[in-house]
Amino acid sequence: LEMGQGRLADHPGVVAFWADDPENVENSMGTPISSTAIAKMRNARLALRKGFPRIPTVFAISNLPRLKPAMPYGDILLSYRYAVPQYHPMKINGFTIDVCRAMVPDKPLWFLSQSVDLGYGARVKPPRPMRPTPDEVQAMAFYSLVCGIDGYALYANFINADDYPEHWATALDVARRVRHIAGPLTVGQDLRTARLRPGPYTGSIFFRELRHVDRHTLIAINMSAGTLPVTWRFEKPVQATVLFENRRMARPSDTVRDVFSPWSVHLYQW
Repeated sequence: LEMGQGRLADHPGVVAFWADDPENVENSMGTPISSTAIAKMRNARLALRKGFPRIPTVFAISNLPRLKPAMPYGDILLSYRYAVPQYHPMKINGFTIDVCRAMVPDKPLWFLSQSVDLGYGARVKPPRPMRPTPDEVQAMAFYSLVCGIDGYALYANFINADDYPEHWATALDVARRVRHIAGPLTVGQDLRTARLRPGPYTGSIFFRELRHVDRHTLIAINMSAGTLPVTWRFEKPVQATVLFENRRMARPSDTVRDVFSPWSVHLYQW
């Protein structure tokens, strides 16, 4: 550790040590974890605590039968199973986020989007056209925030500006917007002063409202491939701005209409 990752421990960009699949230190079969594997994780944790007491350890766990017994030796659970391209993008919650939260309710839960992982070479050929699409990547990123995860990252192995320009641009844009609302996401209070007027399309819109000091941020995502008109209602008149879209309500109102294009994200603030 001192000669390897430990050399970077004081770098301001380092937020944690990532232990990749720690539950599989001996094999990756879906069997109960062995006592010797537990001992290895315990010893590793003691070494990390002694050498780097300020840096948490992130456990990226894919072997769900071993998740719960492995997590006492990590500080943060990184949930990274990904449903696409086989399933609807909303499966990231039912297949991953909800399961991990239920099994490990006492640790912070981060989500790592494997939406554009091409690292498997010949074993997993990327579909043509590429799925998830850039719009799906964007929608799933903000959907994970609405699901209440404590940290988000985009795993974009082999994605680059030359070969996958649209995916690359989407990854950078998602990072830019998530950074902009990092304050509300980190220390904001969840509440519901905004709601959707019931309609035929509202079931496809997922949203989360956060208040940081006296500012409200509303994250809203269309998790469908259709164009959806909606009407927002507020407890009292507000004059909301739509971040990154150069739009603002003309005057304070307790009602405002909007339109979501397929897989689109709107970030409102007032």
